[in-house]
Amino acid sequence: MIPKRKATPANRQTRRAQGIKLVKVKGGKPPSGPSPLLAILKRVIEANDDSVAGTAGLMMGEKGWLFHCEGKFKYAVVAGKTRVTLHALPMYENQSIHRTFQKLISNGDFGKGCIRFKPDATLDEVVIARFIRDCAAA
Repeated sequence: MIPKRKATPANRQTRRAQGIKLVKVKGGKPPSGPSPLLAILKRVIEANDDSVAGTAGLMMGEKGWLFHCEGKFKYAVVAGKTRVTLHALPMYENQSIHRTFQKLISNGDFGKGCIRFKPDATLDEVVIARFIRDCAAA
């Protein structure tokens, strides 16, 4: 049997007293990342999908850019210590996009709805732009 987790307190003072670090993201400022991939992916998304609006925020505990279409999540670009991740909800919903671009993007590690890149990886912006256009059309 798996033991139940203790609930973390929601009180800020209690978190600080226990040494839990609070992450604060300032609106409008771009998050810092380990590589220029973060800025490249953000620029490609904004250029190829006019339906989304980007805001700085947290995705799975990592700083990044979140892109929403009509209030619904569509993409996220987040930077961790060892990777830069492009989350794409249309890829998760449409397996043909996943299969097609898994062959074309060779230096990315594919998950169900994300592509993970090493911070020093080189990107083919034309292929990534085509990926975003296909996701926008889906």
